[in-house]
Amino acid sequence: MTSPKWSKSAAVQNALKTVLLSRIHVELEDLNAEAVQLAATDKKNFEELEI
Repeated sequence: MTSPKWSKSAAVQNALKTVLLSRIHVELEDLNAEAVQLAATDKKNFEELEI
């Protein structure tokens, strides 16, 4: 029985996983930086409201 043409070798699969995990890590870093900025804006807005 032959493997399907779309089947990828373990090395290729591992390389793809590494790239995807790297992209996810970068995206999470970007989202975290954005969250920090939003938190600072929220803090400033609440301080201005004197709540």
